Amino acid sequence: MKPLHAWLTFLLVLMVLAGAMAFTTVVLQRLDQERAQAAQGAAEEDAIHNTLWQMDAEVSTLVADEAARPYFEYYSFYPAEAAYTRMFRELEHGEVLVPSPLLTNDSPFVRLHFQVQPDDTFSSPQAPVGNKRDLAESRYVKADQINQRKLLLEAVTAAVSPGDLRARLPRRKAGDNRPAADLVYLDDSWATKNEQNRAQYERRSQATKKIATQRKDDETQAQNVAYPDSKPVTVREHPMTAVWLGNELYLARLVTIDGADWVQACWLNWPKVQDALAASGKDVLPQPAFAPVSGDDTAPEYRLASLPVKVLPGKVVTQAAGEASPARFALWVAWGAVLLAALAVGFVLRSTVSLSERRADFVSAVTHELRTPLTTLRMYTELLSSGRVKDDIARAEYLDTMHAESVRLSHLVENVLSYARLERGRARDRMEAIAVAGVVERADATLRERARQAQMELSITISPDAAESTVHADPAAIERVLFNLVDNACKYGAAASDKRVELTMARNNGHLVIRVRDFGPGVDADTAQRLFKPFRKSAQAAANSAPGVGLGLSLCRGLARAMHGDLRHVQGISPGACFELELPAS
Repeated sequence: MKPLHAWLTFLLVLMVLAGAMAFTTVVLQRLDQERAQAAQGAAEEDAIHNTLWQMDAEVSTLVADEAARPYFEYYSFYPAEAAYTRMFRELEHGEVLVPSPLLTNDSPFVRLHFQVQPDDTFSSPQAPVGNKRDLAESRYVKADQINQRKLLLEAVTAAVSPGDLRARLPRRKAGDNRPAADLVYLDDSWATKNEQNRAQYERRSQATKKIATQRKDDETQAQNVAYPDSKPVTVREHPMTAVWLGNELYLARLVTIDGADWVQACWLNWPKVQDALAASGKDVLPQPAFAPVSGDDTAPEYRLASLPVKVLPGKVVTQAAGEASPARFALWVAWGAVLLAALAVGFVLRSTVSLSERRADFVSAVTHELRTPLTTLRMYTELLSSGRVKDDIARAEYLDTMHAESVRLSHLVENVLSYARLERGRARDRMEAIAVAGVVERADATLRERARQAQMELSITISPDAAESTVHADPAAIERVLFNLVDNACKYGAAASDKRVELTMARNNGHLVIRVRDFGPGVDADTAQRLFKPFRKSAQAAANSAPGVGLGLSLCRGLARAMHGDLRHVQGISPGACFELELPAS
């Protein structure tokens, strides 16, 4: 495949892959966005419901306290020993009265406690009248406080319809034995006359908050004597319910006393309650709004359990999730993999195209290098075989030329075969321990003959410690490397005025270092970067430079590294070029 076609194919595949990844990215981003929105919605819902729970906890104590109040606390004063027994008889002279806790109630969430009697008249334990007011002002509250509460009672009387309020309050069903069921408040003297009624009295009175089970037996006997004609009074307290009347919120309940319905209620300070609710959830709902739950709004989305109030959350503050999106992470990994794959394929394609081009140039160079000696051999062979050369001296010169060209041809073929063997990983098959002196002895004659052919002088210098060293290597590979280095020195240094080629051997940090230097023009910086690349010569470059196909130095470095050594170009040597072969020595 031509390089242009290869690159076009690569770009087409890359575009298709990028399009597929772009489509996948869009789909994954949409799915991830939906997942994030769902997670955010779930987090907000969870935060809102937790905040509703906190708000309910804020007001549930108020509702529970009001629901647990015994009915007689809605009177400004009641007899100390008859709260549960003789509330509805005439008070006796000298009887001790106890002030109701509601008389001095200063809860910021309650404006006023009041009750509606069966005849629809309003009264409030916080606004006593007559001698009870005199008693309240003497010890418990100030007159201006009573006056303020009296004004509130008048406002309630004007705003609240007793019939409407009674109609909106639930009643307990018959047989409902939960707390605040039928409670029988009766005179102890009557109870002692009827053991069955007394047992019922004791059992039911234990379910109330304030029960008179701690009275001593002697006090009970005294009351029995003092009030022999008292009769039982049946009281039934119904559930405390929150109701809206206009824009005001009330907690109210029915209390059935001997069949007559009383209404006991408290008027809540709704602005204060709102502030308390908002403060309890400000970390999650910084700006909530509250609205009454109407009769037809039976299932609002966010409703308090303790009050008929729905919460409009507004802005919801939730803690940001710290974990990364799996889809986003997978997407980044996929794009990274695609990018790396594209880079790898591009690099491989570039290397393949470059290698293909260099191999094509190599074939051209080899063809050129083979054509020259083969042409010379053919021409001289034809001249000699035809008998046209009569002069013995000319015939000897032709034979010498033919021998030189055959050696050159043999060297070229051997380099190509050695490189192929190196590429197949078979360069280490002939490793053995050899003495440095033996290496020099094997290569000496060949190297000097090559220098003589180039009319150059080869000098070999071996340090004493190097001469005694041993290397574990392939003798033929070392000889080939040295021959190629000396051959290059002869090719490129032949035109220099200094015809020397220096070969030195020395030990350095456990290695045998062999240097080959000529005194020719040297290697420029641009050429130095491509010295060890294979197939670096085209036919034109081979024709315009010294003979060769650009495979020698690459082959030499490969052979050196196969023997656990290295071959490098020594920088900074002038004049000429210097190459250094390093092999492990012992």
